[in-house]
Formats: sequence, C-alpha cells, structure tokens
Amino acid sequence: MTPMPDSRQRVLLVAGEASGDLHGARLVRQLRAARPELRIQAVGARRLREAGAEILCDCSRFSALGVYEALKRVPRLLLVLRRLRALLASDPPDLLVLIDFGAFNMRLLRFAHERGIKTLYYIPPGCWVKRMVSATRRVAALADYIATPFPWSERLLREAGGRAKFVGHPLLDLLEELPPAEEPPPGEESPIVALLPGSRDAEVRHILPLIARALRLVLRRHPKLRPVVSCAPTIARPYLEHQVRRWLPEAEITEDTYRLLRGARVGVIASGSATLEAAIVGLPMVVVYAGSWVSWIQYLLFVRGRIKYIALPNILADRELVPERYGERGSPEEIAAEVTRLIEDRSARDTMKGELKRVVSELGTPGAARRTAELALALLEGRGGPAESADAIAL
Repeated sequence: MTPMPDSRQRVLLVAGEASGDLHGARLVRQLRAARPELRIQAVGARRLREAGAEILCDCSRFSALGVYEALKRVPRLLLVLRRLRALLASDPPDLLVLIDFGAFNMRLLRFAHERGIKTLYYIPPGCWVKRMVSATRRVAALADYIATPFPWSERLLREAGGRAKFVGHPLLDLLEELPPAEEPPPGEESPIVALLPGSRDAEVRHILPLIARALRLVLRRHPKLRPVVSCAPTIARPYLEHQVRRWLPEAEITEDTYRLLRGARVGVIASGSATLEAAIVGLPMVVVYAGSWVSWIQYLLFVRGRIKYIALPNILADRELVPERYGERGSPEEIAAEVTRLIEDRSARDTMKGELKRVVSELGTPGAARRTAELALALLEGRGGPAESADAIAL
C-alpha cells in the first residue's frame, strides 16, 4: 500500500556550529508551541534533536580551527551541500531557515533564491561588525527576510535593500532563566575562577595548557582559588577530563556553564561566543587564544595587523573593555598578571562590570527566539508579505 504524502508544512533549518544548534533549538520550540503540526527538519546536532527536529545531517563536526583544519572538512561539507541542494531541488521546503555559518549557508541561500524558495536568515554573516558591507549586501539581496541580533545590522541590511528585523540577541533568552547570583564577600569562601578553553577539541588541546600554566602562577599567590573548567556541549567529557588531569588536575569540571559564569569572580575565556555569554552575566574576564604552529604561521602571515579585537565585547564596543592576551601578548605570565589584578582589585572588577553592562544594553531584550519564530510563521502564512507582518513585531 502506497503511503499517503505528508501534507504538513515543512521547515528546514540549517545550522553548522554549536551556537547555531543551540539557537535553532530554541527557535524550534517556539515554532512547535505555535504550530505543533509543523514538520521541522534540520542540519544540526544534539540540541535540535532534543527540541524535536528531524535531523538530516549531524553538524557537530562541521566547525574547524584555522585554515588547515577547515580544509580537512571541505570534502564532507561539499558532500552535505550537494545533498541539500538536491533536496531543495526535488522536494523544496515551505521555508528554509539558515542560522549563522555564513561560508556554507550563503551558498545554500543563493541556490534557494534562484529556485524561489522562501528563506529566513537568522544571525546573518558579519552582523556583529558595525561596518560590514560586502556580506550585508549579499544576504540582503538573496534572503526573503533576515532576523539579526544587532541593531546596527538591521540598519545596514535595510540600507542595502533587504528586509530585516532586529530581534535581540538570543543569548539573552538563555541567561535570563538563571537565578541571580551574588559574588560571595572576600574571605568567606574560596572564590571561583571560571575557565572556558573553547568549544572544539583543537581549541581545548591548545588553549587549556596555556590557561593551566597561567593559573599555576596565580595559585601561588592565591592558593584558595577554585579553578573550574567548563565542558562545552560539543566536547566529549572524557576527552576534557583527560586534558584537565594532564594540565590542571586540581581543577573541577562542570557542564553547567551558565551557573559557573554566574558564580565566578573572574573568567579566563577563549575568544568566541562565550565572551559574550560572560558579558551578559557581567563576569570580569581575561580573553585568551592559542593554536597550533600552523595557526601561528597563518596569524603572522595573514591576520596580525588586520584585526583590531578578538573578544566580542571589545568588538561591539570598538575598544578594549576586557584584556585580550594572545599571540605575542599571550604568555602565561601576562595572562596571570591580568587574572591576579582582577581577583585582587574589586574596583577594577566593578568598573569592568559596568562597561560590560553598557555593551549588553545594546543587544535588546529577551525574546529573540519568539520574535524570529513570528517572522518564520509570517513567511509561512504569507500574511501580506513578510515586510508588513514582521515590521509590526516590537522589541
């Protein structure tokens, strides 16, 4: 007996990294709450699967550290891209939602645009850069609608002729759910130092030893400190435990990153989205980075002198709010000096918290997933076109 065709509307989400999987999962929950009958497929990982999406391809190993690592993943990504194009051509979804991961998703966006498939881009490429022009023009020309987490990105996209909405930053949704936590008074208990060595195996392999060497210097002066290492959801805990035992055996490990950020006095954090998570919590931090010798050569040849900041709070503020220690300035001694200063100087911590609060105030209010879901539903229902329906959604 031939099975009946599925007549439900279908949404396809494509995420490529841990953050996209996380933000996509929250979006799926909002869509399901509004439209339980929707069929939702995804290129994603554990969190999208737990949210109820049908996973077509696991993206947990898509991201890479440096050009060399990225090149090793190109054959697999090209295969996935070919399969997704074939799916879009043979059985197009009612809506394609692309989440970040611009190098891959922009190619898929162009393919969908050429075939008239409705598209929503959530967190467009380069949106955090206040003067991004080239990527902004490309996504504005191709996407039916764009949900962006930064207000200046909305303005740039609209100026480029795109339909865009500033929906607020999705990390605000995650962290508002946590109960407030106050730093314990000095001397009452051992203060926590939050150590976030990255969300990829390669990052942990290179960054954790650097952090450990710096922390050993700090612990000589402050032996009561409690170093706690965050295990990102993309890192296998046994692998992290092995690395911690090797480099900093006295450290604890937790998978509850947000509670760790809430309860710590200072953070030592690898450059990436975790620096923005810490900023939203208001955690004073030192931002670090390290890589392989191949990555170091790439940095010397192509990057040094071209990038101004690596920490997202600094990029957003366009000045160094939090110390960055990497490359020539990233010795264990320099990192230890900054961590020690923040541990000992409450005034310095309070000043940094105030500056981080001002940066976070530009990110809107919680509700990004809900607002993006409303945009997606407007596109699915064709209510007067996405421009009319979406612009009515207020922050």
